[in-house]
Amino acid sequence: MGTKNHIFVRSANDYNNLKYLYKNNEINLDGSVIVLWEDFNIFFLNNNVSNIIHFKDFSKGIDINRIRNDTLELIKTFPHKKIHEKKTLVELLEYDGYSLWWFIRQGFFGHCLRIVKEALILDRFLKNSNIKHIILLSKDDEFYSLLKALIIGLDIKIEFVTLQEIHEDRNYLEKSKELVVRFGRIFQGFLRQFNLSKNKKRILLVTLSQNWGNIYGGLKGDSFSYTIMRDLLKDGKYGVVPLDIALNKKAAYIALKEKKRPFIPYDYFIFLSFIDIRIQRRLKKLKSRLRNLWKVLNANQELSNSLVYDKIRLYEVLKKRIEGYFLDDFDSLIGAARNYEIGKKIMSKFGINLVICIDENGTSRFLVYAAHSMGVPSLAFQHGIIHPTHISYNYSRQDVDFYDNNFNCLFADRTAVFGSHFKKLLITQGNYQSKRLVVTGQTKMDFLSNDKKKVDKKQTLMKLKIHPSYKIVVFASQPLKNISELKLTLSTIIKCIRKLNKVSLVIKVHPGDDENTYYQILKELNFQATVIKRFDLYEILSVSDLILSISSTVMLEALIMGKPAIQVNLMEKHNFFGELQRTVLPQVLTDHDLYLQMKKFLLSEKFRKESKDKINKFIPEYYFKIDGKSTKRFLNIATELLK
Repeated sequence: MGTKNHIFVRSANDYNNLKYLYKNNEINLDGSVIVLWEDFNIFFLNNNVSNIIHFKDFSKGIDINRIRNDTLELIKTFPHKKIHEKKTLVELLEYDGYSLWWFIRQGFFGHCLRIVKEALILDRFLKNSNIKHIILLSKDDEFYSLLKALIIGLDIKIEFVTLQEIHEDRNYLEKSKELVVRFGRIFQGFLRQFNLSKNKKRILLVTLSQNWGNIYGGLKGDSFSYTIMRDLLKDGKYGVVPLDIALNKKAAYIALKEKKRPFIPYDYFIFLSFIDIRIQRRLKKLKSRLRNLWKVLNANQELSNSLVYDKIRLYEVLKKRIEGYFLDDFDSLIGAARNYEIGKKIMSKFGINLVICIDENGTSRFLVYAAHSMGVPSLAFQHGIIHPTHISYNYSRQDVDFYDNNFNCLFADRTAVFGSHFKKLLITQGNYQSKRLVVTGQTKMDFLSNDKKKVDKKQTLMKLKIHPSYKIVVFASQPLKNISELKLTLSTIIKCIRKLNKVSLVIKVHPGDDENTYYQILKELNFQATVIKRFDLYEILSVSDLILSISSTVMLEALIMGKPAIQVNLMEKHNFFGELQRTVLPQVLTDHDLYLQMKKFLLSEKFRKESKDKINKFIPEYYFKIDGKSTKRFLNIATELLK
């Protein structure tokens, strides 16, 4: 006999619905099994349910890296197959002589990878559990389609018990708050557009609000572009147009409050696009063409047949999302074309002579394309770790050299990278041309070389309220969609620290992350730690004894400062560092390994010295030189392009 019910709790919304339904006697939990996708605060469940299963437990043993590689290969091949009128998807998505496919490529890869991983885990779960009846607590077309496909041939019934409407007021309120923030940024843009230097060559510099925070020595700014903007303004030779892009409400609010002149919010230009008759006419024509194309592609089987992974028909699961790419106004092909038109309008309006991009193959891709169409050179700079399977930097020969026109994927005219290691990766994995790549070092590391002040460790520890006799372990965060991975990592770190004597944990929260998440986790784990967000990163690194992270680039910056670091990869999802994992940046996969590594780094002086000697050898390959001149080398490229 099967268990009466398996109730799937896949989100916080599901969890809240379940509590509401139970309290109002609309669902019976007797004999039910709760299947948790995330590690919610399960106090309510522990008191009312005897059987709780964690979905992530079924992911053990599944080769996530192989899945990522295979999905990447799919993304690099299916868009080049002939699917309609002897044209590929890349060709069918033509706009102004370019292909809009490259604007949605990264996002679509993320959707496919998520579905593939969930499908493989879910398939294992269904086949290894005695399930007869599944209850879903919210409507999710993608998950429902996936679940239906996986239970074919199995005697399993699916039932919806939903109550989504209780959250509508909250969602409406959140949307209203975001609108107020966005309108505030539009007004800022209107005022600041006049604050530009006259009679100078102008450089458009992209800044991202989610990177805004304390940089060094009390300075605030976008850590990636700060030194570039500072030196350009100090030189006075060029007019700088700093374009501020906020990808979410939180980043937009921080920017509204803190990013003063001369930053011009991108929201202002989005607003202008809706009252620009030429842009609206072009987008209307494109929308009609995409609507007709969607009808054709949805009717025939060519696109559907090309989107298959290991018998998982991704098209059937992602159909609603793919339709949204064709028909929606935002986060879609129409949205991509609008951004491209806005990019051209900005360059024309301000007489831009050079574009400098953060995240040139993602957030700023529309500016690279707009610049190309206007005959304006573009310059990109590496802003984070590039690894072999990084979707933004992994392209096939077909992606970059298959078509006889501008349908190929376009890169910035020049890309500055931290070191020779990353240059080799872009050539071998991304099929970049060597002549387009320049090794400059990391610009934000110039602070370390140029600032001769020594951090007063005693004073810093007083600020953090940590006793000077304690060893300092820093956990560097980054925004994660999967809260389960974060909870697993922190609970394991804390478990190890509890075994060690006189060790204090400091959690350095990423500027785009939410510190309240960490307070909540610490409360659940009943552990005292120091949580800091708006605190000088390099100050805390300089007084630390060990840095831990899941995948943050802070680990590499710690190595540059001669500090040991460990990558905590307990869910085996993040293989970014290649050779470093075998030399100076150990990767741990279990709590036992983490404890042994932490013990060696914190207690063995001999081990620390040997590690430091190895660290000194890695810097030239990964970071070229830490000499305070990376920004100067970068701006030399800019000057060359401006000629």
